[in-house]
Amino acid sequence: MHIFALEPQNIIICLFSKILGKKTIVTSHGYSPMEGMMKPKGLKFKIYNLLLRKIVEHSDAVTTVSYLLQRVLVRTLRITSAQLKKFTVIYNGTDIPPILVNKEDNILKVISVLGRNYLNKGLTTILEALEELSPPVRQKISITLIGPIDESYLSKIPHEVTLIHFKKVPHAKLADLYTKAHVIIQPSFFEAFNLPALEAAGRACIPIITTRMGVAEIFENGKDAFIIKPGDSNRIAKILTCLATNDDLRKKMSQQAYERSLSYTYDKVAERYLSLYLGILKRK
Repeated sequence: MHIFALEPQNIIICLFSKILGKKTIVTSHGYSPMEGMMKPKGLKFKIYNLLLRKIVEHSDAVTTVSYLLQRVLVRTLRITSAQLKKFTVIYNGTDIPPILVNKEDNILKVISVLGRNYLNKGLTTILEALEELSPPVRQKISITLIGPIDESYLSKIPHEVTLIHFKKVPHAKLADLYTKAHVIIQPSFFEAFNLPALEAAGRACIPIITTRMGVAEIFENGKDAFIIKPGDSNRIAKILTCLATNDDLRKKMSQQAYERSLSYTYDKVAERYLSLYLGILKRK
């Protein structure tokens, strides 16, 4: 049995699986206390971690979507060395088909998929970076922000920068937005992975991501993505300036981002899970 979320309520499924004598695999896609979705203290936090630890104990294998997430779980759940042997990393895949797109616009089109947790996703860092740009560079930039962002934040975007704002975008439409964009900025303060960065790379969109994101593990800084420290708005401003004024660099990195994404399509990820399943089933 494969439990696709390491969440407290799934302890019931895990115990039911053990009662039936089934092999059990659990996949963790994130850790709520680190992603601003739960306060990392108090009784609720302790119960949350206790239930997660019990699921790990009763499972035959645990997969995480990044080594970053694995380290967080090992530390916070107090995973023993014996339990650590159950862990393996299988990165997320994208169901958006990679397409190499030639983008010849005079305007640098930037996109950021922030969602409702937009402050943890680095919105203030993006706003500060736009403010640090010179006026001529701002005129060369269009930015699309996705998420239910409060108007008080949107009003801070310099008037020279063209703003397009969507509170929510259907998944099917995201592919079109990625295809039109040159750069995706996802400067999260912590994120177990970040699928939009990978999805956009598959449409030749250059990711700007942080060292505290799992997706950074599959890219190479300066080759197919830019990997910065969380909160480094000055670095983002320099990167945007460079990409807005250097077409050759932008085209080269766009192609390399696309090529990187080819290793993380759904079929490739499915092969890794199938290999794990077969290995588990062979165990006595």
